[in-house]
Amino acid sequence: MNFKKSISLFCLSGLCAVALTAKEPDARTVKAIERNMKVMKNPEKNLKKMATSKLYLTSNFIREVAKLEKAAKALVRIKHPAKEFNELSDELVEYLGKLNAAIKKKDIKDAAKNWGYVKDICADCHGAYKD
Repeated sequence: MNFKKSISLFCLSGLCAVALTAKEPDARTVKAIERNMKVMKNPEKNLKKMATSKLYLTSNFIREVAKLEKAAKALVRIKHPAKEFNELSDELVEYLGKLNAAIKKKDIKDAAKNWGYVKDICADCHGAYKD
C-alpha cells in the first residue's frame, strides 16, 4: 500500500468516527445534498470514461469538469453540521480548480494527477456519508 492510500485510509477512518458522533443534517440540507449529487452523477460518470482513455484536453472533458465544479461549488454553500463534510466539499472545489488549471496549461500529467485527487475526495466523502 502506498503512502497516499495509507493517509487516505487513516483520514477515512477518522471521518467515520466523527460521522458517527456528528449531528444529523436537517431535511432541507439532505434534500440540497441529494439534488447536487444527482447533478454531479452524469458528469462524473462521463469524466471517468474519458479519463480512462486519457482524454483530459478534449472539449467534452472540459465541459464535464465545468459542470462538476459548478455542482461542487453549490455543495460548499450548503452548511452541513459535520465539519468534515464541509472540508471535503471545499477540497473538492480546490482540486477541480487545479484540474481546470492543468487543462488550460495543456499539462496532461498534472491533469491526470488532479483528476485522481478529485476521485479520491469523492470516494472519501461517499465512504463517510453513505448515499
